[in-house]
Parts: sequence; C-alpha cells; structure tokens
Amino acid sequence: MALPELDNHDARIQYYELMLEGDITGMVEIPLPEGYSYAFYQDGDRDAWIEIEKSAKEFSSYEEGLDAWKRYYEAHESELYNRMVFVVNRLGEKVATATAFYDVRGIDQSGAGWLHWVAVKREEQGKGLSKPLISHVIQVMKQLGYSHGKVPTQTTTWLAVKVYLDLGFRPIEKNFIRCRDGWRIIKRLTNHPALSDLDAASDAEVLAWEKQPMTIDILTIFPEMFESVLNTSIIGRAREQGLITIEATDIRPFSGSKHKNTDDYPFGGGAGMLMMAQPIADCMRAVCEKRGVPCLSNLEPHEEAPVKRIYLSPRGVPLTQKLAQELSREQHLILLCGHYEGVDQRALDKYIDLEISIGDYVLTGGELGAMVLADCVARLIPGVLGSEESPQDESLSDAGLLEYPQYTRPRTFEGMDVPEVLLNGDHAKIAAWRREQAIIATAQRRPDLLDSAKLNDKEKALADQYRTDVHDQ
Repeated sequence: MALPELDNHDARIQYYELMLEGDITGMVEIPLPEGYSYAFYQDGDRDAWIEIEKSAKEFSSYEEGLDAWKRYYEAHESELYNRMVFVVNRLGEKVATATAFYDVRGIDQSGAGWLHWVAVKREEQGKGLSKPLISHVIQVMKQLGYSHGKVPTQTTTWLAVKVYLDLGFRPIEKNFIRCRDGWRIIKRLTNHPALSDLDAASDAEVLAWEKQPMTIDILTIFPEMFESVLNTSIIGRAREQGLITIEATDIRPFSGSKHKNTDDYPFGGGAGMLMMAQPIADCMRAVCEKRGVPCLSNLEPHEEAPVKRIYLSPRGVPLTQKLAQELSREQHLILLCGHYEGVDQRALDKYIDLEISIGDYVLTGGELGAMVLADCVARLIPGVLGSEESPQDESLSDAGLLEYPQYTRPRTFEGMDVPEVLLNGDHAKIAAWRREQAIIATAQRRPDLLDSAKLNDKEKALADQYRTDVHDQ
C-alpha cells in the first residue's frame, strides 16, 4: 500500500498521542517573515483563538472550540495577557497562535512550561510562521521563569511534530515506550534524524483507513434509558466523529413467549423473578451476527476473541481504571444488563466472558452500570478527549491519589475565599499545593489507595499524619 499525499493535519493517519520535552534555555528565537508581527492576548480575542484553531482543523465547529476554551483558559484568562501569543498579518488579522502555559490540572510536578495549542490558519500555512511562533513563545516561557518545556501533540499533526523535533524537543521516555508505534509513524513520515534508532512504520501501519472504531453493544430490556447518555457530552461527540459505535438493543423482541416477557419464577423458589436464558441467548446471537463476529468463544489458545461479552453483576470483578484501560483496547464489547433478581446461570455460562461490578451496592438493574462502564472505557479511546487533554493522562498519570480541590470565579463566595496560593501566579507553588492537597484528600477519604501511590518519604509522613487523624476521630 503506497502512502497518498498527506495533509499536515490528516485524520487518515493512525492516531497516537505523543508528548515531547526539552531544555529550552538554549533555544533561540527565529525571526518572523516580513510583514508579520506578534501580539499578546487582549480582551475579546477568544473568538480569534477559536477561529484559528478551527481553521487548522483542531475543531470542527465554533461550539467545540468554545468548549475547549472553557476547559483550559476561562478560569485562567487573567494570565493570558502575557502568555497567549498571536501572529498578526499586514491587514491586522490574527492568523496564528500558541500559548506559554502549564499543566492546568497540576498533575505535572516537574515545573515545566507547556507549549499549548499551536495553530496556523490554513491560508497562512506554508509561509514559514510556525517555527518563528514557537521559538517566540519559548522566549516568553523563559521570561516567565521556565527552563524546561513540554509539548502535547499527536501523530495526525505529523508536520508539527517534525517542527518540535527540529527545534530540539524530544519524546518523553514514558510516552516513547507506550506509544512506540506512534513514533515509528513519525519516523516513516519525517525520517527525522532524532529518531534514527527507531525502525520506520510500514505504509499500511501509517494509515488508519482499515481501522474500525470500537463497538459497544448493550443488551437491555430498557433501551430508552440510554438515549440521552449516548447522544450527549463526550460520548455523543465521539459517536458523531466515528471514534466509537455504541448501540442499545432491546432484549424483549427476542423472547419466544407469547407476551414477550423476559422473566420467570426461579426454580427452587425464592423472592422475585429471574431473567430467562432464551431471550438473552437469541439477542446475543442476533447482535453477533449483525456485527459479523462469532457468538461463542471456541478459539484456539493463541487466538484473540473478536468480542468481549460482559455481564454487569454485583458479584463481578471490581471496575478499576486499570481494567477500563484493558477494555479500551478491545475491538468490540457486548454488555448484558441484568434485571429483577438476576439472570439464568446457563446464559452466563455459555454467553458471558467476564462479570464486572461497579461497586458494592445493589441497583435495580445493570443499565446504570453499563452506562458507567461505557463512559469509563470510551474516554480512554484515542481522540475521544482531544489532543490536548489525553496526553496528560498518557504520560503523567498520578495513579493512587484522589483529585485536589479546585476553585473558579468568584474569588469570594458566601464568605469563603479561594486559597491565596492559587492567586499568586507561582506555578511551582501551585503544583506543590495541589500535590499536597491530593495526598491529604486521599489519606482522609480513601487511605486504601495510598498503597499504590508513588510517594516520597516526606509525602508518606504527610499521608500518615492525616490517615492517623481520621482513625483517632
């Protein structure tokens, strides 16, 4: 398979989230082409930022850009006046942008500056603006006190990755290991000398044409419960973009009984009703046939099942982030939602590969559990959360700690003030405060999680202090 001519932001390329870093102290500024100049963010520039990013294919709509602005910049707008840079053309139009920022969630404890949302309008691309813009923002970073920079990006913007490599940024080691195939794609497309020790991806590995989106089929007697969940927010957007296929199938029409009931009294007596095996089995077979996958896992030991069949059950293995990450790599999930007092064991024995519980409590049915599982898995699929948010989880996961407390405007609410440390602009102190608060929150609320957290001796002492206080109450 020969590679076609690829755009500099091309969805046909296999998607991997990439992260680079570099010592910026020795990086020099590259002059802009004649007729262009720089301008810092001013009041009212939000729409100009969205328009540039939209033109560069970062967003498909204004609404999508506005959502990103709210997530990353709205609560930090006062800082943009000396962080967000625009390139201005001869007509006074803002045509490119980048921001000298930081990890707004406070997960990155390195104190590095983050090169955020680099974009050039389509009609201005190819005019030599990107390297000067990035080099200028790096100088802004240095003026703000940063000596180290990080860049979140992705394979689909391969030319931008080449620019970062040209300027001296290199893959973060953890990301290089976990996304090795992504870096092999960059090697194939750029043949960059910085990746000389890496074998290049084949043309077939570069292209994502043959890759099918993950499919999640949900078997339920209440499919209407899923309509709003599947059509809104992140999952709704991911479905619209073709990143994931999710459908709820009604089990009732597959019932062989006259009145299409799916339950009956349990043998041996007992309270309540039990879901019958026949409607579930026939529904499972119909869904598998529709998707073109075998319904039963009669595979050789070396073969991988094309579908993972899951029953949401209080006796299942606990749903954890690690399990969600494993499931996100599956091609096809089928989720069975139980109801009443449970499901005939024969249906589970023959048609279920894994039982999962979302917690040690009882619900009226498996539908809410299926929604939780689908959302938890879907957000881990590359591209679902967007190129700026996902790499932070990919390379800087702080497993084992709960989230620190967060605040937004107004500064004072009902006599309660935002902690002063969050207002002084010292991002090293902010990161340290957030780390400390995350440890305290975990020690107070979920001390069991501290066993897997990566803490130094000082942090362990802090955790023990608050954990002991809780036990003494």
